[in-house]
Amino acid sequence: MTTSVRKAFLPLLVLPLLAAGCGGSDDAASTDAASTDTTSISGAASDTTTVAMPEGPLPSELGTHAVGRRSITLTDADRDGRELVVDIWYPADPDAAAVAPKSVYAFIPGIEFTSEVAAADVPVEAGDPYPFLIYSHGSGGLRFVASTTAELLASHGFVVAAADHTGNTAFDSFLGTSSPREQVAIDRAADTAFVITEMLAEAAADGTPLSGAIDPDRIGIYGHSFGGYTSLAAVSGHDGVPPDTRIKAAVGQAPYTGLLTDAELEAVDVPTLLLSGTKDETTPIPDNTERPWALVSGRPLYRVDITDAGHQSFVDVCDYQELLATMPDALPAVVDVIDEFALEGCAPGLIDIDRADEIIDTYTVAFLLTYVAGDESMAAYLTPAYAETLPEVVFSAKE
Repeated sequence: MTTSVRKAFLPLLVLPLLAAGCGGSDDAASTDAASTDTTSISGAASDTTTVAMPEGPLPSELGTHAVGRRSITLTDADRDGRELVVDIWYPADPDAAAVAPKSVYAFIPGIEFTSEVAAADVPVEAGDPYPFLIYSHGSGGLRFVASTTAELLASHGFVVAAADHTGNTAFDSFLGTSSPREQVAIDRAADTAFVITEMLAEAAADGTPLSGAIDPDRIGIYGHSFGGYTSLAAVSGHDGVPPDTRIKAAVGQAPYTGLLTDAELEAVDVPTLLLSGTKDETTPIPDNTERPWALVSGRPLYRVDITDAGHQSFVDVCDYQELLATMPDALPAVVDVIDEFALEGCAPGLIDIDRADEIIDTYTVAFLLTYVAGDESMAAYLTPAYAETLPEVVFSAKE
């Protein structure tokens, strides 16, 4: 059993995130066998020693790079000065990271948590340019709601950027400034293209923190819930936002796909991974996974249905709930909101959250290492043979 990086921080206090929920159907989810032109495997054992795997850290374990994090604000002059707060995680200079203070994820003053992995504002590790990823949070979420996965990916050699999608964040929910869903769908696809452009410009310039650090030919995207929509829409284009041909691979975690047309799903023509939970009541599999599984044209197309995983199994809400339980002075309103969202992450009857983390991180990291970073050895995790070692997984592939 591997150890997921998700437990590698100690929050001090947590804001009720409205953590990455998405307004999908409330019907109970179910999982079916894949269509007849696919390979479908339901795991029957948990001993990974029966499968020859690559050497080095497992995808769900911290990689060999130190990790840095910094936050910036970008302004899109072409969209009426739209501002996006962006977090960036990256392989860090190991000597600087060893002595630097750890990064703090702050909601508002006094409501924050400190990473045990990412160092604050340290220089990037020198070397060849790194593959680059965009992460997109769910509806009413925040850019760092899955910070542990971003840190994990940076430790495996990625630069990762995640923006607060203005008009669709936790802050917007509290302040009553949320945008209509149809506008959010357009904004999200445009946000992704804008952030990629800005990050590539920084990497191409001299004297910037990321100068020379991003490989423009190795770009991928992953996201949860409405962020899963963003991953697919960025590749396909949506409602006037053109497809972003710079993106080489996409991951949808518990994706919300109701706003994507059949034609848009067919236009997703890059390697794609769909990760879903059979007990997801927010974006259930029949409504949100089956159609992209049938229509996405990119190959390979992988589908991983995780038995008894819920909608919030893909983010860090259960970690927040666990810590709040140790704080007798925590605000009841905060506890109530976190407890509500945790019902779809770590309630009785759901898969153990540490096991869910391990499976989700394994597939996400292995897929992105394979199809964005170009590490062909990681494809061993994307096979029926590996899936047979995971009793909680139904794995399907279209090659």
